[in-house]
Amino acid sequence: MIGNTIKKVLGLTVSAAILSFCVPFSVSADDKNDKSYINSGSNAGDESDTAYETADCIGRVASRQNLNYTYEKGGDGFKDYMGPYFRLGAAVTGYEINKTVAQEFIKKNYNSITCMNEMKPDSIIAGVNGDEVDISLNSAKAILKFAEHNGIGVHGHTFVWYSQTPSYLFQDNHEYVSKERMNKRLESMIKNTFSELRSQFPNLQVHSYDVCNELFINDGGGMRPESGSNWAKVYGEGNSEFVVNAFKYAREYAPEDCKLYLSDYNEYMSKKTDDLIDMAKKIMKEGDYIDGIGMQAHLISRYSSASEFETAIKQFEALGLDIQITELDISSSTGPVDELYPQIFEVAMKHAKNISCVTLSRTTDESVWRTDDYIRLPFSNYQPKNFYYDIIALADKIDPPTVTTTNTLTTTTTTTTTTTTTNTATTTVSATTTAPVDIKELLDSKVSIWGDANCDDNIDMSDTVIIMQSLANPNKYKLTEQGAANADVYEAGVGITTNDAASIQKYLLGIIKSLPESYSSNVTASK
Repeated sequence: MIGNTIKKVLGLTVSAAILSFCVPFSVSADDKNDKSYINSGSNAGDESDTAYETADCIGRVASRQNLNYTYEKGGDGFKDYMGPYFRLGAAVTGYEINKTVAQEFIKKNYNSITCMNEMKPDSIIAGVNGDEVDISLNSAKAILKFAEHNGIGVHGHTFVWYSQTPSYLFQDNHEYVSKERMNKRLESMIKNTFSELRSQFPNLQVHSYDVCNELFINDGGGMRPESGSNWAKVYGEGNSEFVVNAFKYAREYAPEDCKLYLSDYNEYMSKKTDDLIDMAKKIMKEGDYIDGIGMQAHLISRYSSASEFETAIKQFEALGLDIQITELDISSSTGPVDELYPQIFEVAMKHAKNISCVTLSRTTDESVWRTDDYIRLPFSNYQPKNFYYDIIALADKIDPPTVTTTNTLTTTTTTTTTTTTTNTATTTVSATTTAPVDIKELLDSKVSIWGDANCDDNIDMSDTVIIMQSLANPNKYKLTEQGAANADVYEAGVGITTNDAASIQKYLLGIIKSLPESYSSNVTASK
């Protein structure tokens, strides 16, 4: 029966079918790269599951955080040690992302990427026509495709900046435009950027975005004047109208789970700290537009101290917003950095409840962007330095944050972090958050029987048929959600491809002994 079906559908014998799967059907990029890690199926509430939790959280900050990221429980990557505390990222360039050694290093160590220059205004603005701003993501394409394919989140950087923004954005015929026209251009830039991200990279998670960057003078004490900012030349010095508008537009057009940040350097200096707090309050007064403060954290070995850095964190925490450390690096110009790095991470880990992501300014010493030869990172030539081990050792000393929920808890799966359930009638701020998980355990928890694509409680050639049909004609043949989870047996976590059908056939022929045949490169299979 099955043999006849195979011959009718594919024109192949069973033994020849395996070879045929090396020839790809016409499958969209969506089908090839889809990675759905959120379980909304029948295993909800099973305490044996390790997956996501959806909850109404008591703290205001929880609603401002995107914690939908993954790491490998017990893994040896930097992201795996930091996973219980926060997402871990690095800034990369289009040149670096094409190097195999960099790709493997990033996949192992980070679950967030920031484009170094490739998403700044001068890289994405392709032209201006009246009120419309044309957007091109070609400069960032290699980085964004890498992140999409490997399930790595992206932190967007940036929309509003005094630097690296083409002057023609602000002008018509070399004359500065009115505020009204500039508002329309600002909205168009933000709207079209998110539109291009959705259309070109449908499976990419843009978890957060620096909406406005470096609004204030160097050490703080007010917004940049006309002499240093085209924004001030259009709107007038000290006018924050464009800042509020940028956040309004970003909130309107960004994905629902994309969190929005106000970012600056020297943020630990008291005047700059005050500037950021005052601006955040202005934005908050206008509506629910801002989610957090981005602390760039460009430090030198003797300044700021960890305690000074922590003081700034505490002041930002008082806003009820999230915090991200967005460009962490330390200069050795005043001495070694091996003590301050662990101290800064210790502070961040202790405040992890209010810090959703920590990002290094680059991946390794050799790729630092600043011209200062003294800038140091925890890695050199993609190898950890001695003080890196002092950083990861902190995970044995500092407890990860506890998620507290109310009696309105709706659990789809359990969480990898400690969860305390409080039965209380108190009215709280309702927020939907997700907690980081172990990918392998999550994938296993979603599967009823590995390889059972048609959900008939058996593994046979009919499962390979339905997989191939769904790829060849997805409009007519579509796997159920459970079937898709069961069928993802080759590089599990990447999504359905012809390789999954081939793996099932190899299993049926005894070439492999169990399914899945393999997990994606970010998962270690234990068989």
